[in-house]
Amino acid sequence: MVAKSADLCWGQRHHVLHYLQTPADARHDMHIAINHPVPPGTTVDHVRSALTYLVRRHEILRTVYDLLATPWPQQVVQPPSAPTVHVAGDKPAELIKRLTEEPFDISREWPIRAGVIADGDAVRRLHLVFNHLSLDDVSLGTLTAELDTVLAARIARRPIQLPPVVHQPVDLARHEATLSAERSLDHWRRTASELPKDIYANRRTGAEGSHAASFTVPSLLATARAIASEHKVWPSAVHLAAYAMTVAAYTGEPRIAFRMYTSQRESSGYENVLGCASYPTLVVIDTAGSFAEVLERAAERVEEAMAYAHVPYDLVVELVAQAGEPRVESELNFLNYAPRSCRAKRDRFVWNAEPVNWAKSGSDTYFRVYEWCDGTTLALQAMADVMGRDDVERFLRGYAALLRTGQAPSFSERPGKPVRTTEAVRPEQGAERALVEAVAEVNGLHEVDPTVSYLAAGGRALLLPRTAQALRDKGWDDVSLGRLASARPLRTIADELRRAMNFVERLKKDLTGDEHARFVFVNNFEVERSWAVGEPKLPGAGIAFAGATVNRMEEMGALLADTGDVVVLKAAMDDEFAAYLGRLGAAAGRTLSAENSNPELMVTEDALNSPLLLDELRKLADGRTYLMPLGISAAEEELAKETGLPLAGTTAQTCKAVNGKIFSRQLVENIGIREVPGRIVRTVGELRPALTELLAEGGRVVVKESLGVSGRGMVVVSDERGATRLLRLIERRGLDAPANLVVETWIEHAQDLNYQFVVSRKGNVRFETVKAAVLSDGVHQGHRFPVELPPVAAAELQEAVQKIGRALHEEGYFGLVGVDAMLATDGTLYPCLEINARFNMSTYQSRIAERFIPDGAHAIAATFGLRPSRVHTFTEVAEALGDLLLDDGRTTGVLVNNFATLNAGATGGNFHGRLYAICVADSAEAALELRQEAEARLQRMVGNQS
Repeated sequence: MVAKSADLCWGQRHHVLHYLQTPADARHDMHIAINHPVPPGTTVDHVRSALTYLVRRHEILRTVYDLLATPWPQQVVQPPSAPTVHVAGDKPAELIKRLTEEPFDISREWPIRAGVIADGDAVRRLHLVFNHLSLDDVSLGTLTAELDTVLAARIARRPIQLPPVVHQPVDLARHEATLSAERSLDHWRRTASELPKDIYANRRTGAEGSHAASFTVPSLLATARAIASEHKVWPSAVHLAAYAMTVAAYTGEPRIAFRMYTSQRESSGYENVLGCASYPTLVVIDTAGSFAEVLERAAERVEEAMAYAHVPYDLVVELVAQAGEPRVESELNFLNYAPRSCRAKRDRFVWNAEPVNWAKSGSDTYFRVYEWCDGTTLALQAMADVMGRDDVERFLRGYAALLRTGQAPSFSERPGKPVRTTEAVRPEQGAERALVEAVAEVNGLHEVDPTVSYLAAGGRALLLPRTAQALRDKGWDDVSLGRLASARPLRTIADELRRAMNFVERLKKDLTGDEHARFVFVNNFEVERSWAVGEPKLPGAGIAFAGATVNRMEEMGALLADTGDVVVLKAAMDDEFAAYLGRLGAAAGRTLSAENSNPELMVTEDALNSPLLLDELRKLADGRTYLMPLGISAAEEELAKETGLPLAGTTAQTCKAVNGKIFSRQLVENIGIREVPGRIVRTVGELRPALTELLAEGGRVVVKESLGVSGRGMVVVSDERGATRLLRLIERRGLDAPANLVVETWIEHAQDLNYQFVVSRKGNVRFETVKAAVLSDGVHQGHRFPVELPPVAAAELQEAVQKIGRALHEEGYFGLVGVDAMLATDGTLYPCLEINARFNMSTYQSRIAERFIPDGAHAIAATFGLRPSRVHTFTEVAEALGDLLLDDGRTTGVLVNNFATLNAGATGGNFHGRLYAICVADSAEAALELRQEAEARLQRMVGNQS
């Protein structure tokens, strides 16, 4: 089954834009979290099966949003599959908090999360979290009732009996595409023209913070209904009139404007579609005259709101901007909670916790009326800028008194003069031009006035995400959709932008708190050899490539360093290669080399043996310079001590522990992500039963040293004969001898993936990139990027990143993390085979990708294994590659990113050499062809004509 898509429904547009415009750390204020009771006998499998059924039945539960689609954002219904059901371990409160508070990534994550607390397999508690943009109270009631039905059927093992789903949100969107909204838009255009500039203008004080309180009045339910009956209006009109008159009394403004949540279910003609079918419509009420007169106007406004509610929300937003951008940031919502009780016998006033998350939404006030079966609750959230704490209480009590007595409430005196602030606008050079260009390009505008807002300049509300992306593509960061959608002039927004941080700056920010810090890169490739000292080895698995060649891979760091950074090398860079990198602008930092270099030692050891280099490094100690090794072992800790330069990462002991494959397997089990079938083998005696069990399941088995070097320290066992051969060798050590192995099923024909992310000192987890192995006729060709994963696998990978990152921080780790993963042929993702607590090859390609691989291009990171019989110069390499070489002025070709490894193993005869390069082309196929042609030319250079 393939994904299907449609434009956003008219009502969806509000909720998608509102969610995006709210800062990420406050979005959980728009989540619906419930503890749903489950019937006795419910198991984890019952919950998983029931949710899978509902996800298949209701497309909204597997809908994501392509915000960058052209010409307009799309809702994308993904194929059905089983949603993840998180089973709480020994810290259930942490799981519930995380599921509830983490913002949804609506571009890739389904709007449903589930967590269970269980005794064994018996579920005690089911916690569900929904993104409010996908469900409202009506839909939530429908869904939970269906969940009860499905669970009961699963437990009783009987068929599920539910009526068919007639329409899905995509059907509604396609229906709306056939409608004309002109009549409704004419109404909202007139309404927008009547809006006052800012009803709270005379009340603004500039105070910071916010307040929240509620007032439950049992008698108010009957009071409001009696007034409604007397005047033959809806009870909502009574509250609308009371709200308008109370706000008028507080602000001194006779004409009150706000937004009232209005359902569009009936007016859409698709009232049973599961989704969120209400959004705030504009209301303007003149409060002059008696309560009865105001009530009559309020009733008219209620009727108008319902009559014209079904309209593309984004177009109404644009109409308001065209009307001079009046500020209408107060909302009113009616919520029917009957038949539930208010649980109050008398009036009850309560101060609630400060609504810090709501306060980030940009609103002034939010007023709710809850109708219970036996009373009414009035709830008010207000920014301190427009309403002080005492006036919040006066507002609620005065509102109730107005309905009871008809008497308008009194408030504190208004400030003598409105508070006015002038923002100093000093945009960084180029920021305003980039912003204006992005707005013009995305919205198809010939001219953009930077003195007005995005919407007033002609920007379209639905194109806000694409505009922000265009700005990022131009190298500018901190693009807030909330601010971009506000009434702020574009020039003011430009003042808030800054140039986007590159990979190294992001890494510095995460690990030191200062993106302008200086890094001294120590690229100690195969640091795992240090961690593995004294660890048990597999027979015959320790055969390594020449250490002299591996140790010269440190030259790759020259293309990672940023301006001002330093790269420590074993020997000075070849002049011809350095000139090549200089022409490209690929090596921004400077290099320092060891005066005493041993080919068989890692760069850190050479540095420790080089007094002159140590003196140069000591001179760099200025409080903002850090050692940044590929990985941290005891040698790097000694280098930090010798030079006085602090390490940017954690301790060697933590890195070694985290890098172990046993640790990775235990972590995967503890955090509940999919694991490859396998076993941990602590002693030699445990290996035989583990091999017997896994081989009996069919297929091959891989045995891996816990601290083996990546790509080595492993043996693939195909059958019983291979197992017997391995066991005969290793059991000579004695059955009680330590083994420290991981034994796993070999996943056949899987796609090898490698992804990297960063765990900051504070525990924040930030994904960087994913790359996929490239094979040609079964031969490894390198890693390609970018990678397009199936939607479900992509979502699972992102979830794994967050889970693994948090778990690593709990273990005391911070730094860059590389993870090996696999994508099986059936689309199943195994998100963590092993964790690398260090830089990996992807790290050294990060700045190259930012500098030389534009959007739309494809690349393969290639290793060319050669057998030269003599030393070759870089000029010879460049001549051999010829027109394939990516040189100054070219955007495609072969970019050589390590030359030292070609000649590092030179002896009197043939030797093993490597050349590392990035093959950049316009398509994935062209990149592979480029890599293969480059291989052929380089082989001819060294005299291999095959």
